[in-house]
Amino acid sequence: MMEKKSHLVFVYGTLMHGYHNHVLLEDAVFLGEAETVEKYRLTYTFFPMLTEPPEVHVKGELYQVDDEALANLDILEDIPHLYQRKKIPIQINQEKHLAWVYVYTTGEGLYEIPTGNYRDVRPRNFS
Repeated sequence: MMEKKSHLVFVYGTLMHGYHNHVLLEDAVFLGEAETVEKYRLTYTFFPMLTEPPEVHVKGELYQVDDEALANLDILEDIPHLYQRKKIPIQINQEKHLAWVYVYTTGEGLYEIPTGNYRDVRPRNFS
């Protein structure tokens, strides 16, 4: 039997605890609150969008997922049309790890999130 591969995934929006897309991570291993080592831009309209121009350290959650969960996340994020999956350095508990993150590729949202924390503009349980 082939062993399942695991992946680190950093999420910063509706995939976090308390949001409607978190159902896709129910079987994943939650590793904790984390943030990007490098700065990115975080905006939103109907959903959050992490883009490349450097502005803030984006805050979110780090998960360990299997191949199936990663494939389901790719479907949700409409890879490669809306988002691209990219490995970036993430910091959690003073440790750095490389993790997959979904970077928005078709523009940016209407509203800025200057704190880098989606929860500051959309409290938990928002759907």
